[in-house]
Amino acid sequence: MASDSPARSLDEIDLSALRDPAGIFELVELVGNGTYGQVYKQVNER
Repeated sequence: MASDSPARSLDEIDLSALRDPAGIFELVELVGNGTYGQVYKQVNER
């Protein structure tokens, strides 16, 4: 799938400007654990 926006590296993105998803989703239940952390079932609160 083609995109009109050019690819950028993470070094070019201001990650502190992104919204914190903690206020957007309600964690319902833990689905699993893995090497990189936990996975949760969530509900969008909007």
